This record gives sequence, C-alpha cells and structure tokens, in this order.
Amino acid sequence: MKVGEFIKKNGPQKIISVKPTDTVISAIRIFSDHDVSSTLVISNNSVVGVFSEGDYARNIILKGRSSKNTLICDVMCDKIIYVTPEYGLKQCLAIMALQKVNHIPVFNNNENLLAFISMKDAATALLEEKEDLVIELTRYITGSYASSLHSAKDLQPLFRTTHSSY
Repeated sequence: MKVGEFIKKNGPQKIISVKPTDTVISAIRIFSDHDVSSTLVISNNSVVGVFSEGDYARNIILKGRSSKNTLICDVMCDKIIYVTPEYGLKQCLAIMALQKVNHIPVFNNNENLLAFISMKDAATALLEEKEDLVIELTRYITGSYASSLHSAKDLQPLFRTTHSSY
C-alpha cells in the first residue's frame, strides 16, 4: 500500500501543531489533550520542525530546564524527515525505524503538508492489509473466493471456439 492510498483510506486528518514561539509546557498540554507524542511545529503555514516527547525528555528534563520558560524553537528538531504519497507504507516504516522517529510528515510535490503519520498507524494498516490477504487466500483455497467477489450471474465464463484447420 502506498502512503497516498493510506491517506485516502483514512480520510482527512486533523493536523495538530504548535508554533516555534509557544512554550514547551503548551506542547505538553497538547500531547495530553490529544493523546499524541509528537507534533509538527508550524510557522507562517510552513513546517519548520517537529517536537516530540523524546525531545522533551532529552532537552528539558535531563538538562534541568523549565518547560514553562523554554520556547519550542529552542528544543525542537529542525531536521524534517518526510515522505511523499508515492512511498510505500513499508518503506515509510523502514525510514521511521532507521531515523528513530515515531511520526513522519507527508508532503506532496508542491510541498503542501498532507498528513502526519504515526508508526503505529502505518503498522496497523499493513497488518490489516495482510489479514485481508490471508482471508482472500483462505477463500480461494476453500473454493469460496469467486462467490465472495461476485454474484453467480457475473461469473459466467466466456468461451471461444477456433475454427482452424490443422
């Protein structure tokens, strides 16, 4: 399954974001309110970074900084790893694993943000796709595959007789 197909299948997604000038505590509240662990950082309708729970742990907690007084722009990751709709979901998951990120933005060729995909959602979609394949193969093996696809009327075969002399 392609990333673009995944986006279409799941419908429009509400993008949760913060501004670079927001405080870290405001982002943590957003994480809690929306049950997410990462958010895009958007300025002037453009993605300028990503802020995650990992960034919070590494840059605030471990360094003894105040989440009330620290701005997102001071601790966000400004190296934006992304994919386009043409990428496969398996490829997308591999990129997330290699880059050690749990979420990845999807941009189209015009650099418009389309989605922010989580590793969990991508993996779930791939598992569902595999489950569907197992069901189809089971139907095929047991002989119920064709009848599950069409009505009996739709399954009338076409025959062609050739009249050639040998």
